[in-house]
Amino acid sequence: TDWKVGEWRMMAAAWTADALYVSVNGRPYSKAMCTPLVAMTRPLWLRVNNIYDKKNRSTNGLVAIDEFTVFSKKLSETELKDLYERTKKEAGI
Repeated sequence: TDWKVGEWRMMAAAWTADALYVSVNGRPYSKAMCTPLVAMTRPLWLRVNNIYDKKNRSTNGLVAIDEFTVFSKKLSETELKDLYERTKKEAGI
């Protein structure tokens, strides 16, 4: 993907019992099969971070996360497209 520094994108990730889905700018990007999830017996910790260059101890300005939302369900393609368009409009992009 030809991503340029400073360009805004909306990325979404969702997981089901056996797959992880990623979309970019409201469109499907990738799907990966994964080990089935089992019932959780304790809280799940989720880390949201920038791309990190361990050698230089820096993100090198590659990624900045300005919003993070957790939904209780996997959004449909239509819902993702609508969310992307609405967010772009609200941000003036």
